[in-house]
Amino acid sequence: MVWLVFWAAAWLWAAYALLWNVFGKELVTVDSGNLVLKMDFLGYGRSKVFPVSQVSSLRASGLFGSDLQRSSATWAWGLGGGVITFESGGKTHRFGIQLEESEAQEVVGLLAEHLPMARPEPR
Repeated sequence: MVWLVFWAAAWLWAAYALLWNVFGKELVTVDSGNLVLKMDFLGYGRSKVFPVSQVSSLRASGLFGSDLQRSSATWAWGLGGGVITFESGGKTHRFGIQLEESEAQEVVGLLAEHLPMARPEPR
């Protein structure tokens, strides 16, 4: 019985991962003094809101591109973490799933233009 529950959970997780890769997307906006991150799945998803005054240390860091595919299944399936990192409220937050390093640097540069913090240093 236990293994049936395990296999059912594994199939549900695999189905979700496949559907996320086909229909899921990350939405990042800076609006009304807030940085908003949303994991959108077919129009649904929770938003995380961070006051821009509390956002600091925006940077590209982590496993990029092919390195990402060699890491854990959660990363490889694009369901967790990200390669863009920032600090807010005493915690580290990540987004930018499966971005290459150059893409992450470009996103960081574009976001930095709209955030009242020190500009990231070029690598």
